[in-house]
Amino acid sequence: MDVTGNQLPFSFPLLKNQDIIQCLSEAGIELSLGELTEPNRHKERVKTVFTQLVQLNFGFGDKDIFADPIPKSMKTKVSTLPYPELH
Repeated sequence: MDVTGNQLPFSFPLLKNQDIIQCLSEAGIELSLGELTEPNRHKERVKTVFTQLVQLNFGFGDKDIFADPIPKSMKTKVSTLPYPELH
């Protein structure tokens, strides 16, 4: 049910801020209440938290996440095409 009492098609638990902070802490990710409640003021920290969550859940490292997805050999081939900026 939502806050108005209407039945929702999907249900998921709504966590309190302290529960979210505790879960993240147990996963080794530290986040303050201010960073959680005011993400626009802490954009870099929130980006770091999301990166840590991806690393934790999918097993990626920094090198994998921030790597250039286009191999160098492919870039060389693309540069030989007419209008390479379109590819």
